[in-house]
Amino acid sequence: MIALIDQYQKELLPVCVRRTGRKVNGFAASTVETYTISIKAFCSFARNQLEMNPVKVKGPQLLKWILYLKNTGIGHSRIENHHYALKSFFAFVKKTGIINTNPAEALPLFVSKKGNRLAIRTMEDNLKKILVYVQIEVPFNVSCHTLRHSMVYPPQEG
Repeated sequence: MIALIDQYQKELLPVCVRRTGRKVNGFAASTVETYTISIKAFCSFARNQLEMNPVKVKGPQLLKWILYLKNTGIGHSRIENHHYALKSFFAFVKKTGIINTNPAEALPLFVSKKGNRLAIRTMEDNLKKILVYVQIEVPFNVSCHTLRHSMVYPPQEG
């Protein structure tokens, strides 16, 4: 697994074009480091908590990782970093031929920008996708406000 992560890290780094000295097709070194740390943490979680080969996980297991991160109290921007790292890592693993599909493609993006109607609409759509993955029933109406609150504060029975 370490060799695969090392390959992934090299894939993310920019390639320096000899003649011009310009960097092309790559991420900043700090982004590569952040993504690599995220993927190492995910791999540890997959092996220790899910008891699975990290490369063989599917969408529901990735969602468990994201929910685990959320429960640790880290901020939305950090969760988004983990989300993007998962997407790029599994895209890389797919490119190598180890897997046929990218399980992170279906992961919903959690947007937290307040007051942005598009962001709220996206969040509502993504919460609906999560309900399909988790397979729980949560009654809600189409209001974004109600949807968010029904997820956080489910109605109490009788």
